[in-house]
Amino acid sequence: MFIYLDYIQSRLLYLISSFVRWKYSSRFDGSFLAIDDPMFKLYKNMPSDLMGWFYGTKDNNYLLKISLIIKKVASLLKVNPKDITLLGSSSGGYAAAYLGNLINECSVIALNPQLILSKWPFSKKLERITGLNFAEQDDRNYVQVSNTSTRYFFYYNLLSKNDIPQLEYLLSQFGMKIQDLKYGLNKIRDNVTIWINIIDFYNRHVTSPEVYEIMF
Repeated sequence: MFIYLDYIQSRLLYLISSFVRWKYSSRFDGSFLAIDDPMFKLYKNMPSDLMGWFYGTKDNNYLLKISLIIKKVASLLKVNPKDITLLGSSSGGYAAAYLGNLINECSVIALNPQLILSKWPFSKKLERITGLNFAEQDDRNYVQVSNTSTRYFFYYNLLSKNDIPQLEYLLSQFGMKIQDLKYGLNKIRDNVTIWINIIDFYNRHVTSPEVYEIMF
């Protein structure tokens, strides 16, 4: 079962094609479940160019509830957790990485994800809208790669300046620094791989693997 975490860019819920990677679904042999970020419904005044991180409120962890939904759907479809893949980029990559800690034995593909939220440039703007504090010590604000049964695959573009603090934080969990990595694939431990790329583009943050690279 392929779980795609994103937000519907047009905010028109009946336009399923507004999920950017929905077109990938025909390439995968299995169920493809796309999950919209519920923060846009919770906070009506949230601009569509922001990201909500599937966060919820201070006392209501939406990601925890999404993990229960995924487990329920997998159970109804008789899908083994080992056959669940969570995919997301940027805020969706954040959600995929977080959910990978909650769903044992799944696989995570997180492309240019945020893992330390206070370091993301738009976090202050989102704080003003939601009243949240992303610098507080909370497992949603500082995502640890902690589930040893989950397989994590991270991708980062080194030319994206906003993503460098996120990569540094990820590496700090393994006592590593960016200079310890090589270009291409880096196996950090048995269940953690990081793909380092260098792509120059008008928006370096949005550059990430496409469907055939993800399938591979």
